Amino acid sequence: PHHHTHPPRRSSDLSKGFNWSQLKQKRDAYIKRLNGIYDRNLEGSNVTRIHGWGKFKDNKTVIADGKEYTARHILIAVGGTPMVPNIPGAELGITSDGFFELEQQPKNVLVIGGGYIAVELAGVLRTLGSEVTILLRGETFLKNFDVSLRETLMEEMQNSGINMLTC
Repeated sequence: PHHHTHPPRRSSDLSKGFNWSQLKQKRDAYIKRLNGIYDRNLEGSNVTRIHGWGKFKDNKTVIADGKEYTARHILIAVGGTPMVPNIPGAELGITSDGFFELEQQPKNVLVIGGGYIAVELAGVLRTLGSEVTILLRGETFLKNFDVSLRETLMEEMQNSGINMLTC
């Protein structure tokens, strides 16, 4: 693989006095509060929420877990699932969901991928003081973004001490 490296710079002043477990506790509490707000808004909007596997019977009827529901408007919110590559050692890694479950800040991080979540997490971890390397399939990240924005961001991230590996 090609290796683009820059001399490591000191991590930002943001990492001084930073407490990872306090951040995690506050983030967890914030998400819990936010979910409560969403739940109350749905309840107050005459929305019936159904958790489970479902399929459409017709354009106004859904069958979920063996029960039929008919409505003028049906919203399917499927969520997303991160893709874990089928490679040796993949079970030792975490997905972006796992990032929020970390009890302690990792000292060294390898971020695999060049999508916006990968780039965002790499930047956050570096700013907070972790040593970060991004492994890209091609020569660049954020392939669907504006070229000048992408190139400027890549240069700035490398200047901040993030290493870029390409394969």
